[in-house]
Amino acid sequence: MIAKNQFGVFFSLALGCSTFASAQELSLERQFSVMEREGNVSESTQPTDAVRLERSSNVDIQPTTGAEQVRQRFANGKPQVERWVVEDAKGNIVNHGKYIEYDASGATVATGNYVFGKRDGTWTQQISVEQAQRLAGAVDKSFSAPFTSRAEFKAGQLDGDWTVSDARGNLLSVWSFSQGKREGASSTFNSKGDVLQFVTYKSNIADGPAKLAGKGEKPKDTVLTEGKMLIQVDQWYPAGPNKKPVMKSQDWRLELVSLNIVACDWATNHVQYQAAGGTASIRHGLAVTFYPNGQRESEGHYDMGKRSGTFAWWYSNGQQKTVGEYQNDVEASEWTWWHENGMKQATGLFAAGKRIDEWSHWSPDGKLVKRTVADGTHVAERDANSDRLPLR
Repeated sequence: MIAKNQFGVFFSLALGCSTFASAQELSLERQFSVMEREGNVSESTQPTDAVRLERSSNVDIQPTTGAEQVRQRFANGKPQVERWVVEDAKGNIVNHGKYIEYDASGATVATGNYVFGKRDGTWTQQISVEQAQRLAGAVDKSFSAPFTSRAEFKAGQLDGDWTVSDARGNLLSVWSFSQGKREGASSTFNSKGDVLQFVTYKSNIADGPAKLAGKGEKPKDTVLTEGKMLIQVDQWYPAGPNKKPVMKSQDWRLELVSLNIVACDWATNHVQYQAAGGTASIRHGLAVTFYPNGQRESEGHYDMGKRSGTFAWWYSNGQQKTVGEYQNDVEASEWTWWHENGMKQATGLFAAGKRIDEWSHWSPDGKLVKRTVADGTHVAERDANSDRLPLR
C-alpha cells in the first residue's frame, strides 16, 4: 500500500499547546538550600531597585498588605529568584506580584507577574537554540541567539499570543491561545520572515486552512479537517514477471496528523502532540476500484466515511453493471442493473435503504420476467402481464 497526501509527502511537524503548569510547577523555581526572607513588607514598600530595573512591559502587580519579598540565592550568595508571596484565602503562601529569575552572571532569564499563585499578564524567558527548535521546528543559521519566549496569561492559562523570537526580534513562531487552548492562527517563519507553516486551530485541534511543506519543498495550501489530512491511498495487484503493475484501487482518506495538541508547559518549553495514525483512516472523496485487466470496476464518493451520491459498477469487459444513489450510507432514489450483454436487468426505487414502489425485472433477451411492489417492509409479486397484485 502506498499512501501520500496531495503533495506526495507526509507531515509530522506540530506546534501548540494548552498550559497545565501551576505556579508551583514553574521549572525555573527550583528549591535552593539558601533562602533569604526580607521580613514583612508594608503596603507602601516598593520592590527593590533590582526588581524595578527588570520590569517587563506589562503592568506590575504591587505587593499587598502582609506581602513578603522572597529571595532564593546561588551558593555564592548571588540572587537567583526574587518574588513576592502572600497568604491566600486558605492560608497558603503563594506567589503574588513580580517574579524574576537570574542566571549566575546576574542576567534576567525569566520575568512575569502572579496573581494569587497564577500567572497573569506578560511572561518572558530566555531559551536556548535547542529549546527554540523544540518549539518552532527547524531554526536556520541566520537567526541570532539568545532566543526569547514570550506569552500572555490570564488566570494561570495561556490566553493571547505565545511568540518565540531571536536576539534581533525576528519571529520564529506566533501561536494564538484562548483559555489555555490553541485557537486560531499558528505560524512559524524562517529568518527572512517567510511562512514555513501555518495551521488553523479550534480548541487544540488542527481544523481549517493550512500551509504545509514536505522536506525541501515550499509550503502549499491545504485544508485540515478535525485534526486529519486528506491522503491519497493507492493499492496495486502483485506484479508478475515482465508485467507492469496494475492498480487495484485508489481513494482519498482522512488520516490523523501530528498537529493536534495533547498538552504543553510554557515554563519548561514542553509540548506534546497526538501521534499521527493510530486510528482507522476515514474515506473521504472519490473511491475507485479496478479489475486485474485494468478495467474500472466501481466508482463513488464518500463523505466522512459514508457513501454519498452516485455509485456505479462495471463488468470486466467495460459494460455498465449497476448505477444507484446513496444518502447517508444507505440506498436511495432510483437504482438500475444491466446484464453483461447491455440489456437492462432490473430497476426500482429505494428510500432509506428499503425498496419502495414498483420494481421491474427482465431476462438477458429483454423479456419482462416480473414486477413487484414494495412498501419498505413487504414485497408483493405480480404477474408480468397483469395489473392486479396477488393476495398473500
